[in-house]
Amino acid sequence: MTSTYSSYEPSARDDQAETVDGDPFETIRAMQTSLRQDLQITRTTNRSVAIYLVFDPLSYRSHRLSLSDYSVIARLSSERTLGDCFNSCVSDGLLQREDEADFYRFVTQLSTLDLLTTQTAEPKLLYERFINSQNATRKNTILGFLFLTIPVSNPDKFLDRTIGRFRFLFTTPVFVAWLIGMMLAISIIVTRWDSFWEPLNSLLAAKNLLFLGFAFVGLKIWHELGHGYACKLFGGRVPEMGCKLIVGMPLAYVDASSAWSFPRRRDRLIVMLGGMYFELLLVVPATIAWAYWPHTMIGSFAYQLVFMAGIATLLFNINPLMKFDGYFILSDLIGISNLRTRAVHEVKRQLKMRVLGVQGVQSSARDYREQVILIVYGLLATFYGWFLMISIAGLIATRLYVVGMILAAFQIGAALYRGGKGLYQYLWHDEESAPVRPRAKRVGWGLAVGVPVLVAFFPVLSGQHVLGVVTAVKSTQLRVATPGFVEAIIDPVPELVTDGQILVRMRNIDVETLVSESRLGEDAARRAMHVMSQINAADEARQLQVVISAVANRAVAEKTHDELILRAPHDGRLASLLPRQRVGTFLQTGEVIASIAQGTTQVRAWLNEEQLATSRLEVGGNVSVKIANDRTRTHVGTIRSVAPANKSKFEDISLTTIGEGTIPYDPTTGETLEQVFELLIDIPELDSQQTLQGLSASVRIGRRYESVGRWTVRQTAKFVNSLFANAH
Repeated sequence: MTSTYSSYEPSARDDQAETVDGDPFETIRAMQTSLRQDLQITRTTNRSVAIYLVFDPLSYRSHRLSLSDYSVIARLSSERTLGDCFNSCVSDGLLQREDEADFYRFVTQLSTLDLLTTQTAEPKLLYERFINSQNATRKNTILGFLFLTIPVSNPDKFLDRTIGRFRFLFTTPVFVAWLIGMMLAISIIVTRWDSFWEPLNSLLAAKNLLFLGFAFVGLKIWHELGHGYACKLFGGRVPEMGCKLIVGMPLAYVDASSAWSFPRRRDRLIVMLGGMYFELLLVVPATIAWAYWPHTMIGSFAYQLVFMAGIATLLFNINPLMKFDGYFILSDLIGISNLRTRAVHEVKRQLKMRVLGVQGVQSSARDYREQVILIVYGLLATFYGWFLMISIAGLIATRLYVVGMILAAFQIGAALYRGGKGLYQYLWHDEESAPVRPRAKRVGWGLAVGVPVLVAFFPVLSGQHVLGVVTAVKSTQLRVATPGFVEAIIDPVPELVTDGQILVRMRNIDVETLVSESRLGEDAARRAMHVMSQINAADEARQLQVVISAVANRAVAEKTHDELILRAPHDGRLASLLPRQRVGTFLQTGEVIASIAQGTTQVRAWLNEEQLATSRLEVGGNVSVKIANDRTRTHVGTIRSVAPANKSKFEDISLTTIGEGTIPYDPTTGETLEQVFELLIDIPELDSQQTLQGLSASVRIGRRYESVGRWTVRQTAKFVNSLFANAH
């Protein structure tokens, strides 16, 4: 859901206006302006505080103003100058004489939002505004194609026509039924926790991508319709629906900002929660379908729907540090509009006062409680913003490689440049820091020298995670030797099997006919030899050869028939077995029926040269292992060996870039694109448990000391070398 609102926040510094000799406000003081007559203004309260909501019918945007803001703009009139308006505010006690710069800055902000009608326009001011707009557009164009907003349609009339069909979803009985259904779905997932997490390692397999793509797009449209219908339910407008691209990933959006004009908080919260509510409506039937048909195509699709509409939606949309649903919900619940802007402003204010000693910086917080909330949220939002920017830069780099690395470096560099430039302007030249200029410069020099040094020598703290596969010291695959139809599969499926234990019975009519014919042929040959033995010894000798051939044919036929009964080749743990749904189906020669593991449970993981060089690995040392069926549990493994792997025989495709791993792999040659090393890890504590063979595992290994500076230099050198290698 998108929303736009503004609030007047006086500050001693915004974008600095150009000053000239004499009175800097002489030109703007003589201008005349007023609010547009078509604006719709509504008065409401938030936490017993009066606020004014200004709705723009042209842009369909809502702007939130405080009582003091509205008292100021109510004095704007096309019949008197801005100077007279300011004098009126001073005489009525709304503003102080020293607030004149903030007053004109506020008027400029209203003009930028196209809320004012201007009677007199200074050509120079209009030209400067045009130049600033062009510069901002030019800066955003470089990376803008990765973060596009594409309006598609105006869904307002469509929502008006169809709201009647969806109104029942917002009734109390349906909501209560949904709550009961969600409790049922949660109980199913909890009771089948291992089964729920086990398929995650194959969620992004190639066979699932087509469904995932269509389901993702459909879910996002359904999500935004939830916001739209909720907004229409209370009489709001939804003038725009479109698509946002975030690093090439499409996300739908609707403009439901008119919800901010709703006087009741309950109505606003319903609009904000409408998208998640619509998605979670699908989770209940999808969870039931997955539980009843877990090994079918319907169950697979239902599982993917549960994950996308339930887990992923809650993780992203409920996050208040991102400007999605969770942010607006938190802002409304705590009663602080413009939460992010005001929080960042409060953090800057605290830094100015406590680090530089600047006095008189006005806070936008109404009380101590609100001030604490703003500081905490501002710090979290700032750190999370940098984390998100670096993560997006990494995502760009991995998706677009060479071009992506350049764009990622430019993105981070541009952010550092803008931040550094703004900090320099404030510490060295801003009027607000003038009384503490010596101290401000000392802080600036300290940051200029200290931050690079700290970053250069600060260690890379995170450990390394590599992917692997659970296996065993001895593992045997039982395959079909004679094709046939599956007649029976052992039930119940045992955890341990003994040598010769029957696992699967198959049937082949042709083989059974061959056995019968071979036995009849042998009997006929023996009777003929008996008759000839009474007549002629020479004929008897010749018939003996026929009997021997018939016996051999019978033995071959019976051996082929015996192969239809598949038995365990040795004692061990039953790692996998043909699913019961395959009873009655035809199996070809070579198909895998079962896997029997024997010995210590192991994990085979792979590292590249860089990971090996920066890791602390010792044979006999311990590492932490998490297996796909239970990511919450950590197993202790012991390193058995580390050795180079054969590039030309790398069979674990799921661990390469083709699957979910990071090992570069060329599917045309079947080889890895760089040398990899096999890490063999014993996990003794799993010996007596049901085998987990074939599941993916995540191995956390320690990292040698390496500074961020050295890591950056090494990564840059590696990138440059790869450029030259590709060029040649």
